[in-house]
Amino acid sequence: MDNHGYGKVVLEQTLAKRNPGCRVVYLKPTEEAGAVQGREYIKG
Repeated sequence: MDNHGYGKVVLEQTLAKRNPGCRVVYLKPTEEAGAVQGREYIKG
């Protein structure tokens, strides 16, 4: 995978929410992904 200085993920399940495990979904930079709420990480 190439590093473009940007990433967006959705944390569908987390231990903090008392789920039995974690589920992280990586979103490719598409128009649909832009409409989804998630955590964005931008290289500074």
